[in-house]
Amino acid sequence: MKTSIKLLMGVAVCSATLTTTSCIEETVPTDIVLQDEVDESPNSVSGLLMAMPARFNTLDARTLNYADYAFGYGGLMHVRDVQTEDLTVAQSNYDHFTAWETVRAVGENYATTQWLWNFQYESILACNNLIRAVRGLTEPTTDDLGALGAGYAVRAFWYLDLAREYEFLPNEAFPSGTNNDGNNVTNLTVPIVTDETSEEDARNNPRATHEEMFKFIENDLDSAEFYIPNLASTYGKTLPDLACVYGLKARLYLWNGDWQEAYNYAQQAIQASGLQPIQMEDCLETTTEGSQVYISGYLPTCFNDINQWMWGVSQTSDNSTVTSGILNWTSWMTPEYSGGYAAAGACSRIYLPLYNRIAANDWRSAFWDTSDLVNPGISHKFQPNEGNTSVNTIACATSYPIMRVEEMWFIAAEAMAHIQPAAGRQILESFMNGNRVLSQDYTCNATTQDGIIEEIIFQKRIELWGEGQTFFDIKRLNYSVDRTQEGTNFYSTAQFNTNGRPGWMNWVMVQSEQNNNAALVGWNNPDPQTFYNPSISAQ
Repeated sequence: MKTSIKLLMGVAVCSATLTTTSCIEETVPTDIVLQDEVDESPNSVSGLLMAMPARFNTLDARTLNYADYAFGYGGLMHVRDVQTEDLTVAQSNYDHFTAWETVRAVGENYATTQWLWNFQYESILACNNLIRAVRGLTEPTTDDLGALGAGYAVRAFWYLDLAREYEFLPNEAFPSGTNNDGNNVTNLTVPIVTDETSEEDARNNPRATHEEMFKFIENDLDSAEFYIPNLASTYGKTLPDLACVYGLKARLYLWNGDWQEAYNYAQQAIQASGLQPIQMEDCLETTTEGSQVYISGYLPTCFNDINQWMWGVSQTSDNSTVTSGILNWTSWMTPEYSGGYAAAGACSRIYLPLYNRIAANDWRSAFWDTSDLVNPGISHKFQPNEGNTSVNTIACATSYPIMRVEEMWFIAAEAMAHIQPAAGRQILESFMNGNRVLSQDYTCNATTQDGIIEEIIFQKRIELWGEGQTFFDIKRLNYSVDRTQEGTNFYSTAQFNTNGRPGWMNWVMVQSEQNNNAALVGWNNPDPQTFYNPSISAQ
């Protein structure tokens, strides 16, 4: 641990017997899903409303056969994280995320690629169904209008993720933006499918430009902002409220480089949420001897209590992800749970050079154990429900965050640093001294604008580690990914050192979608597998 925070407890990592799955190099053809009719029963709107949070826990139809990464939004977050340098999975026969770690099986003809596309568009379908149903009502009730607001907000959420994943940005592998078909795909995102899109239109639906997608998402969020105050309940924060709409706008304007708007909406999100950043006592059992703070245990409620966040995913004991025992967030992120993939060897670890930058008195360093000789940097940030380590219907019935108020602090700091660097640095120092360092002596030593922004992003990476957000910042800011630094704990075939944003962060569209949408033919992102060779440790 660090000089001022010492870990006294040992965490035993148990083994488990799991069925391995093999890679598959084919896809199952599918259209962008459309639905012409919606159930017109009196309860249809409420049912369609709850279908949206249910999507976050949906297992892929083929998961039980070979795709144990496809356990819902948590799996999608994990994909993004393993494409950065922040999260490294211990080398193991049980690691189902190797395709993304080693830049293999990520082209257009792979099931891995198809799942990423299908899962997100099928989630958009749930939003479109709800929006269509409410818009079709002659006299919508207040509850119906609240549901409509939630539909627009969640649809904006999915499209913002998709846009940032698939937008082609120039990189060292493909600097010109020209793909193998000779077309320039720079700043193209994904096709927009709404509640009004016909099947005929969907079959000739081009990729939206960055500007077109920005305007579409902005319009959805404007509608959400208008209607969502009518939402009677967020059902335990599994649906967004007005604060989340502001948070999504902050993310949107950050993506678009509208710094003042990003700052304004981040501040509004903080205020509307009414939340304070998580504190050490919320996460860690501690004792104090003189000036030393000792960590004696992890509280299972720290990153399992959805009430501490703006928005999250909750898994109940009867969810298929939970009853599966291994196809869920806890299985992959919590080594204490003896029945999961993390315990079997595919545990998540922090990149050791990243960990070594954390200040000695930053209590967040206690989330990772660097003294573990087998898996140095192993994460204990996410704990099993109720501290149960063996019963899947208890241990795996956890929550994990989609949006936290802490993220808004970092968006506000970065956005302001683009406008007034000193003011951005002041926001960062205020957050760190008030919430993260024990002696309130944190100082951002960077003096240039780029340096201040990089320090803000570094602290954001530590704060949101494992939560699927770093990918977007690395890609947006054209930061390099260097997994070859001294002390690396990435296995050899995942050790890359890029010059600027990695080409693999421009996700490739699945071939089956091109088979059913003529406008996509010839307009795919270049396949990064042709450039990144995992047998070479550094490019």
